[in-house]
Amino acid sequence: MGLVELFLLEVKDGVSKEGQTEYLTMIQGATKSALALLENLLLWARSQSKQIEYKPKNISFRAVLNSTLPLLSANLIRKKIQIETELCEDDTIYTDTSLLSTVLRNLLTNAMKFSHPNSMITVRSSIFDKFLKIEIIDSGIGIEQKNLEKLFQLESLYQKTGTENETGTGLGLLICKEFIEKQGGQIQVESTFGKGSNFYFTIPLENESKII
Repeated sequence: MGLVELFLLEVKDGVSKEGQTEYLTMIQGATKSALALLENLLLWARSQSKQIEYKPKNISFRAVLNSTLPLLSANLIRKKIQIETELCEDDTIYTDTSLLSTVLRNLLTNAMKFSHPNSMITVRSSIFDKFLKIEIIDSGIGIEQKNLEKLFQLESLYQKTGTENETGTGLGLLICKEFIEKQGGQIQVESTFGKGSNFYFTIPLENESKII
């Protein structure tokens, strides 16, 4: 029996308003997870068939992040998670804003999934040679060392439920890797089981030849 059917039965039996709110929140979360999965599947299919165009331009990382965060507000509110930013001042990068926004959305969604309610996720940026290094840091459940190598491999997609039983396919991390490498960057992860994870990646700094 699905969540909607359970909700209707509970309403029929006179469930409290608090109970109704809880079921509606669960339904909302399940719907958003399904939509996110569908979006990632479509992105992956388009990427594999070379249908995604790469249109880079010089733009502030802060601007891309600020336009992406509102898309995640529902899950942030639901789990009462705060986003803390530690961003360097000179953060102009040469990137495709659509691809970078997709990367941020997937990595932050992943961090929220494995974070405990009422916790903090940190987004940090720093200059690293000719790149901007971007880190997504959480203090969630972390990943066992034996599973780290599975994160970015199609043959062995890593799947694990979140702190509130959120599901996923692991496809989002593959998309992140492909989109980051398409822009000349790299993605890596450091994680301690039981303490949290740090997914970090690089994006080239501004292309001076493209400055008008």
